[in-house]
Amino acid sequence: MLNYFSQPRMQNLTYSLIEDIKLFILKEKSIYHNLNTLKAKNALYQGNCWCPKEISDKVRIAITELKRRKPEIGGCDFQEAPFPNHLNAPTHFRLNEVTWVFQEIVNTYGVPRYREINPGLFTVATFPFLFGVMFGDIGHGGMILAFGAYLCLWKESIEKDRKSMLAIILPARYLLLLQGLFACYCGFIYNDFMAMPWNLFGSCYEQAHGEHAEAGGSVPKAPNCVYPVGIDPGWYGVSNELTFLNSFKMKMSIVFGVSQMMFGILLFL
Repeated sequence: MLNYFSQPRMQNLTYSLIEDIKLFILKEKSIYHNLNTLKAKNALYQGNCWCPKEISDKVRIAITELKRRKPEIGGCDFQEAPFPNHLNAPTHFRLNEVTWVFQEIVNTYGVPRYREINPGLFTVATFPFLFGVMFGDIGHGGMILAFGAYLCLWKESIEKDRKSMLAIILPARYLLLLQGLFACYCGFIYNDFMAMPWNLFGSCYEQAHGEHAEAGGSVPKAPNCVYPVGIDPGWYGVSNELTFLNSFKMKMSIVFGVSQMMFGILLFL
């Protein structure tokens, strides 16, 4: 009996009979599930659905096209009904290829209610930036940035290649691009390249001599010298390196964390 169900129903089929039966049951279940959402009125079935006004013409065109392509299927009509006062409208967001992945991140925590402020728009900037604050490194961020740029530039060729494993992560290409961009930016602020400091603009400090040299310290070259971007490389390798850098990153994290919480409270209000 098992051998009978493991064979294809017809010779030109590549799947077994049990898979064929499973597919048939799933189709029947889907049909009856949709019919249960409708109300029978004489020879017609009537049902209600939510549809954004900007795509109502597309729905009517699709119904007309269905009648033309498959005349054996019974016709249907699409009419606008008055807004029901006893029901709450579902949430609908107009998304594109950039905002889709960020909206999915927001929806994992909770879908905004109807006419509620959607934090997905702000997440486009805040989520990659906070990732960069956590993962600030020019080298590692540059690798993510290059990978995200590759997915964006060669999207069409990746989609055409059915054997490509990269097609799975194509919807997140703009997320990876922005994460890599902000990681590089924060890497410049931290002055980190593969966990090593860069000396791009020189240093405002020079190696100390005498008593300061014994303590592993350094002295400023000029009293008003300011490093152009990020942390001066002179802070690396000195005796108080960890004290200064840990204090800097801890205070910065507190400022960003409290700012984001306050911003979230304002959106909630």
